[in-house]
Amino acid sequence: MTSYINASSPTGNDHRIKLLASDLIFSGIDNVFVYPSLDIDRLQNALRYTLSFWPILTGRILVNDNDQYFIEFSDNSIPFTYVESDQLEQWSNLPVVVNDMTILQSFIDSVQYKPDIESLLR
Repeated sequence: MTSYINASSPTGNDHRIKLLASDLIFSGIDNVFVYPSLDIDRLQNALRYTLSFWPILTGRILVNDNDQYFIEFSDNSIPFTYVESDQLEQWSNLPVVVNDMTILQSFIDSVQYKPDIESLLR
C-alpha cells in the first residue's frame, strides 16, 4: 500500500535554505524497514506530527541558474509504502532472505530508487 502523508498543520511557508558544497557530498539513505508487526495508523499519525515540526523533511532540492542548491520547504506530502506479508522469503529485487519463517526479526535493508524530484524524507 502506497499513500502520501501530509503534515498535520503546514509550517513550511515556502522558506528556502541554501546548501553549502559540504552539504552536497552526502547522498540519500534508502532503507526498507521490516517488522513482525506494526500499528500503521499510529505510525502515520506520528509522521504527520513530525512533518509539522520538521517541514524541511518535505522539502525539495532545487538548483537555481547560478548552480546554487537550496532546500525549498514545500509542505508537500511524502510517499509512504506499507507492505504486509506472512510469506516473505525475500524482499523483491533485494538479497534479503528470511531463513526461519516462524520468527521474522526486525531488519533494515537498502533500496536504490531515485526519482527526479523527491522529498528529503520518503
